[in-house]
Amino acid sequence: MIYKATVNDKRVISVDLQSDGTVLLDGNVSSPDIFEVKEGIYSIINERKSFNSEVIKFDKEERIFHIRVNNNVYKVQLRDRFDDLLHELGMDAAKSKKVSELKAPMPGLVVEVCISEGQEVKRR
Repeated sequence: MIYKATVNDKRVISVDLQSDGTVLLDGNVSSPDIFEVKEGIYSIINERKSFNSEVIKFDKEERIFHIRVNNNVYKVQLRDRFDDLLHELGMDAAKSKKVSELKAPMPGLVVEVCISEGQEVKRR
């Protein structure tokens, strides 16, 4: 699976996770040894260098991680090709609190609306 990782809202890195455990970072091969010490805390050895990392915060909906690596904190947002497609179609706006327009990836016909005007609906 290929992701675009945006680090600290600035640097974008292509991350390609291979089935054999290797990782391509901007096309460069990396084979990190990752060990979960306890939930959210990891020991990573890569290219003879050791890193201690901790997931401080994770926003599942936005796929944003706040990670501490050797006492430096990084904000990392992951996006895959489907996230980019939804963005192009204007459908990522559905995550915001107020949605004034609904877009579909293909033309269609609404044949029934199962709520009344003014009725409150809940987001899942």
